[in-house]
Amino acid sequence: MKKFIAILALAAMLTACSDRGNSPAETTAETTIEITTEATTAATTSATEAETTTAIEECKCEHEWQHAFAEHINGQENYAGLYIGDINGDETPEAVIAQGKNEMTTVLYYLDGEVRPLDLHVSSSWGYVRYIPETKQILNCPFYGHTWGTFGQENYYIYEWTDKGYVETFSLTREGGYYNDETFFDYGQGYINGEEVDFDTFEAKLAEMKQLVEENEYFPCIYKDDENYAEYVAENLPCVKIGE
Repeated sequence: MKKFIAILALAAMLTACSDRGNSPAETTAETTIEITTEATTAATTSATEAETTTAIEECKCEHEWQHAFAEHINGQENYAGLYIGDINGDETPEAVIAQGKNEMTTVLYYLDGEVRPLDLHVSSSWGYVRYIPETKQILNCPFYGHTWGTFGQENYYIYEWTDKGYVETFSLTREGGYYNDETFFDYGQGYINGEEVDFDTFEAKLAEMKQLVEENEYFPCIYKDDENYAEYVAENLPCVKIGE
């Protein structure tokens, strides 16, 4: 009786395979592949979940912005120092990255759940970055003329915080002119916010910019060669990798 049932079961399997146009061997192979694929997918998912859980357990950041800043900074090839502080008054600190000691700077801010950078360039020592605490503005002078070939050239920009992030709200620029001797000067055309202005109007505004440079300072960054750098990073951005 058992032999008869087994024959019927085999016949049913052969009939099913015949209806689908597959041989028993093909059916077995397909089933094995499906099972193997499902097992591999399950194993991969399990491993990913385990890695994610481990990463979350290892992260010591209290806030999302801290970890987001840390990941961005860890992706930098090199930088000189950091400052973490609420410079725009939105109650969420920003991360100031000193790219070097010549005030080349990137300001990271956290908006709408993502990190956004404000790059502030300077040409060697012939430029400035200043933070103005009173107005929470950032002044950037990428370059000013200091040679005969760049005589009279000026570039000043002011950035302010808005609901869309940092935006440029003021610009003062002048093309390079000529310096022939102590008695002859030829200045290039000056612009305020992209509009041409006369010499006296430009000079008056330039004096205001230079006064802002004198009255304010660069961000109080903690540099990698400072004794308290590791302690500062551990306190403010725990997931930043030290020495990398």
